[in-house]
Amino acid sequence: KIYPINYDNETITCEDFFKGKDIEFNNLHNDCDIYRDISSEIENIVRNRLNNRNNQLIYLISEPSAGTTTICNRILWNIKNDYPSFELVSYKKQNTFEFLQKVYSSSNKPILIFADHKIAEENIKSLVAELNTKNITFVIIYVNRFLDKNEAIRYKKELKNPTKISYNIVEELSRKEKQSFYNKLGEKYPQKRSELLNLRNSNGGITPFHFLFTVFLENYDN
Repeated sequence: KIYPINYDNETITCEDFFKGKDIEFNNLHNDCDIYRDISSEIENIVRNRLNNRNNQLIYLISEPSAGTTTICNRILWNIKNDYPSFELVSYKKQNTFEFLQKVYSSSNKPILIFADHKIAEENIKSLVAELNTKNITFVIIYVNRFLDKNEAIRYKKELKNPTKISYNIVEELSRKEKQSFYNKLGEKYPQKRSELLNLRNSNGGITPFHFLFTVFLENYDN
């Protein structure tokens, strides 16, 4: 999926995204998403590697429903005007590499790629090896999700290597993030402010699901 430099905005609302659908270009264009604290840190390291033409595979180790796909889409959207940006939704070794090689040759710019666990990790490693061999500069953000926290810890330990960068993305919201959810949803749905305020003031264990389900109830599709 190619992130367009020029985008013709449609007159739409953010409700489909808020109700649990995957984020679309128009949602990104209209700033429907609510930033997580870690987003800017990841974006900064991505920009640093791209600006310095340093190849990098970045692992995001995520709890389900933590908003990691949205984080990645936002990073690609913010960077798309500076560097070719793609979500890898399928992988065919020769076709994928040839496409990326053409993009790199025509732009002479490092390439930013986002892929999640639907693309097997061995395929990502194969792609990294191929890009390195052909001197194609890239940053790949790879998301792996774990229901079992112990399994996630074991996976992170396996990544212990000076050349590898990894981040944990948790579902639970920080105090600052709860305020952000309250601000955005309270502005759009003022009739729900009192219930959203209760969530904002709760002590721990609050996730994006709690805020969105509070607004949409049975219409929320997680």
